[in-house]
Amino acid sequence: MRIFHYFSVFFIAGLTRADGIVATNDTTTNELMETQMLSVLNKWREGGVQTHLFPLPSLETVYIDAVDTYFDRNGIKMTISIGDMKLYGLDNFTVEYLKVTNTFDNIRLSVKLFVPALSIFSDNYKLKGRAYYLYPLQGLGKMSASLHKVDASLSVNFANVGDVSMRLDNFELNLGFGSVEVDLENSSWPINQVLNKEGVEILKSLHDDIVNSINSYAVPYANEYLAKITYKEFLDIVTIIGDSSYVISKNIK
Repeated sequence: MRIFHYFSVFFIAGLTRADGIVATNDTTTNELMETQMLSVLNKWREGGVQTHLFPLPSLETVYIDAVDTYFDRNGIKMTISIGDMKLYGLDNFTVEYLKVTNTFDNIRLSVKLFVPALSIFSDNYKLKGRAYYLYPLQGLGKMSASLHKVDASLSVNFANVGDVSMRLDNFELNLGFGSVEVDLENSSWPINQVLNKEGVEILKSLHDDIVNSINSYAVPYANEYLAKITYKEFLDIVTIIGDSSYVISKNIK
């Protein structure tokens, strides 16, 4: 799930690791923070980016760890194992919405990203199950998949803890997919037809696992730093990440 780890950690750290400008509870400061983040995201589409926080890897090719899952819905029961995967197309994302808001004890960040199409490839998959109680499903070989109209909405809240520290106390992530096309090598009929029909539902069934994986990575990362700063110190931090970042390796188009 590293592709969303990158986005989550960037947005969390972008509000918690910069210096030099006093943050106030006004629209101008919020707009400045939003502008700086948008600047980095625009550069990230071009390739790997060096920031004063940490380098952001190129999104031209993203590597995804192997997964194992079980699906049981709409008359389809099957176990699926997919080996290490490569994902293409994430660098074509657009930012549909980005908003920073302040209250007396909280700073909230909301962002929505859209990707028109993603392609995923793996050299090995294994599948076994049954469709509609009649058709046996099995397959072993290479896998390719296309995901269309992908969107991700992320919302995080930074809260004051007794004026002695800060914490990330509300992390919300929602993923949506318009359609899915799957091609499994050496698969029995009607696996490809079934997966193309039920692909979105299968991804929905994995939604909580994806979100929990990202939550378990991004939230502790942020809270480890936030525990060391007070609310006042937090308010004195505003990002200059957009002005100080630069592309270190351009994608090949």
